[in-house]
Amino acid sequence: VSQSQRMTVGNFTSRAKASSQVLTCYDGKDGSGNSVRAIDYIPNLGSYNMDNRISSCCFTGTWILFAEQNYNGYNVGASNWWAYGDNSCLNTPTQFDNVASSLRYTGAPDDWKYSTLNLYFNDYF
Repeated sequence: VSQSQRMTVGNFTSRAKASSQVLTCYDGKDGSGNSVRAIDYIPNLGSYNMDNRISSCCFTGTWILFAEQNYNGYNVGASNWWAYGDNSCLNTPTQFDNVASSLRYTGAPDDWKYSTLNLYFNDYF
């Protein structure tokens, strides 16, 4: 990708016309520290040494972060945090700082702008 097709957002560089779902999360506020980049579901952030360490994320698409491994599947009352955007960078809410243990996108994986409908079972997805 040429430099003319790239733009700087926060502390990282990304494509100007992102369509695939991408999430980059950091263990520090404002995109600082160690990071994990997700382009697919991650049922256990411990596999990336990021369990209970996420403090900020940059979202392309719609992503859900879960307090428990396996998307809160074994604890349906556990918390989650979701956000969406096109290279939208946010700090986690105070209540969810250093809480995430798994994450996944919602919608179409190859273009987050497709019209889709996702249905979930149980409270908190």
